[in-house]
Amino acid sequence: VATCFAMVQPAFAEYPDKNIKVIVPYSAGGGVDVPVRMMADLAGPYINGHKLIVENMPAGGSIAGSTAVFKAPADGYTMLGYTPTTIMAALTRQTPFKVDSFKPIAAFCQDPTVIVVRADSPIKDLKQFMDTAKQRKIIINISAPGNIPQLGGMLLEKQFNVQFSYVVAKSGGMQITQLLGGHVEAALLSLGEASVNIAAGKVRCIGIMSDKKYEGFENLTPFSSIGFFYTGMNGERSSEWGTTRGLAVRADTPDDVVKKLDEIFGKVINTPEFQARMQKAGFPCVYMNSETFSQTMDNIAHTCSFLLQDQIKAN
Repeated sequence: VATCFAMVQPAFAEYPDKNIKVIVPYSAGGGVDVPVRMMADLAGPYINGHKLIVENMPAGGSIAGSTAVFKAPADGYTMLGYTPTTIMAALTRQTPFKVDSFKPIAAFCQDPTVIVVRADSPIKDLKQFMDTAKQRKIIINISAPGNIPQLGGMLLEKQFNVQFSYVVAKSGGMQITQLLGGHVEAALLSLGEASVNIAAGKVRCIGIMSDKKYEGFENLTPFSSIGFFYTGMNGERSSEWGTTRGLAVRADTPDDVVKKLDEIFGKVINTPEFQARMQKAGFPCVYMNSETFSQTMDNIAHTCSFLLQDQIKAN
């Protein structure tokens, strides 16, 4: 037994001993793809000189890429660019993977949901927005049905007894184009998607679903100021709602491999260069280790199950 142990230990100590692939289940240039490619540039020294290979697989609204990782060997060499979209697909669509099919490794971004209007909009602030919503349906766009920003809108609808008229755009960029063109009154999206246009003064952020202060956007009005909250899976109240982005592997990946990957990507994400690149690109860089990321995604799954219960029953 001692001999076998001695043979196994050096083999694992070399992990990874080849390139690691990250399948991004979205198109190039998005909120998962860009940070993962930043990590690929920096990861070499932390993965024994090997490469982090990024492959985009956008078909099916994250389903194709998530399925590919689910069907790959559970050896830590195929990772998933992981967001709540995969969870929502498992809840509401016929997919080979389930909500618990993946093990979160590390999160690199927690991008809070915001509502923005045109700079010349008659709606000047969050209170006026909600007062207007109580009188009539505000036309507001989203980038995909059932995404995290829309679910944030649904949380508002349930708590404040209002209804929005949702228009689907194809991307965060298209949302801004529609908004600036006067086709909608407001846009529900993430801070990272809106940050450039907020900073340029083209749009005005009337509210952010976070109490945290983000560099360059410290004066945004939190939705908690009007009493917004939702109840988490353990009964706790929270006013934080946004898209958490990170990396995951198959849930049955060996614990020692998960631990090693957690350690590796914690180091990469916390490098000053990665943090600086994220800030320059407008993405709020928030590191979570495997345990914290897992808890966050479990809480999101719980809230999504509540909001999407009719679709889940149909599925």
